[in-house]
Amino acid sequence: MNKLGITVNEANISQYESYITNSHQLTQDITNLSQSIIEYNKETVNQIMNQMGVSSQSASDQMISINSNILGALSDNIDATNINVADIIQGIESVPQEENLSNVVNSDNTNTAVDTANQNLTNITNQMSESISKLSERLSIDSTKVEALVKDLSNAGIDESVIKTIVDKSETPMQLLNNINEVLSNGDKLNLTSDNIKEILSGDSYNEVLSEAVKDKLSLKPKDMENPKEIDDLYKSMYDKTSKLMDAFSAGANSSAGENMSQAAKSMQQRIDFMQNLNNMFAYAQLPVKLDNNQMNSDLYVYMNKRNMKSAKEEVSALLHLDMDHLGATDVHVSLHGTNVHTRFYVEDELSAKIIDEHMTMLEKAISENGFNLTNEVITREPALATTSNMVVKEMLGDDLEKSV
Repeated sequence: MNKLGITVNEANISQYESYITNSHQLTQDITNLSQSIIEYNKETVNQIMNQMGVSSQSASDQMISINSNILGALSDNIDATNINVADIIQGIESVPQEENLSNVVNSDNTNTAVDTANQNLTNITNQMSESISKLSERLSIDSTKVEALVKDLSNAGIDESVIKTIVDKSETPMQLLNNINEVLSNGDKLNLTSDNIKEILSGDSYNEVLSEAVKDKLSLKPKDMENPKEIDDLYKSMYDKTSKLMDAFSAGANSSAGENMSQAAKSMQQRIDFMQNLNNMFAYAQLPVKLDNNQMNSDLYVYMNKRNMKSAKEEVSALLHLDMDHLGATDVHVSLHGTNVHTRFYVEDELSAKIIDEHMTMLEKAISENGFNLTNEVITREPALATTSNMVVKEMLGDDLEKSV
């Protein structure tokens, strides 16, 4: 680390070791942060209810305030609420309390009440199935999670027309949550109790969507990768959002969930700081990508020593490390000399090699259309190498750094 000009301190030593042991993925930091936010949200909501009781307006206000702070720290302008609850409420007939779905289970005939509630929920999701499907596609969130959230909103006593407006108007996962929060903030006009609000905010469906929203804000989509500026903006956004979380919830550090959230945010910032140190020597980027409903991590190493760029040869090399669900760990070494491109795919087994080889014509065509010629190799790693430490990092940061680059 001294040789590379990296400050030797506890944080950088920890980050360096994570690269050597191949446990440095930003996707894991994103998952840890989203989980810690959920735990903090649930813990705080339950604490407020235990302290103040189900009938307290102050309890409702505090729960909504906590939720607003979480969403505010993670949201951008595009995620702002775009519904007007006052306009929606006009024309909605007031529902008698005994017919409210959240209270129907308290009737004398419990079995009939439960059956009625379940039938009403089924009718609502059936009537909105097309809207739910479109929302799921827009947000890249599994439709079962969206449907479960719609059922919870209805079960908490929110009118169907209000739910439909939320579903139809939401364009991003975070905007969906901001629109729900806007409705909860007007809960007194919709006859929502603090218990109804707690039921939503601490429910599994709401928090699953919250987790997906966090991952969406801190990951790239394939179309974003066409513009290199998007990658730089992503790192800035990560740093900004984690700072806002730590500032907004510093008082929550006394709880275990609050401490976990603060630590997860700090870990992500340290990861980005260390990447910046690496970029002083050579071009390197982690690319956390949200592909359909899945999240995956990739590493891009460009073999060019920034300190000796004047003596750089005409040939440039790069290595892309991918952690794939079905192909496993896949390394793609690319070298460019003039208009000639040579790729070497390193894979874990013969089946992965066969799959890549069978689809190589797609890569050849794409590269040819951009004016380059492609030669290619697909190599199956030796079993012994597959279980060792991160060989790429060992080569890039090891004793043979100058020779390597």
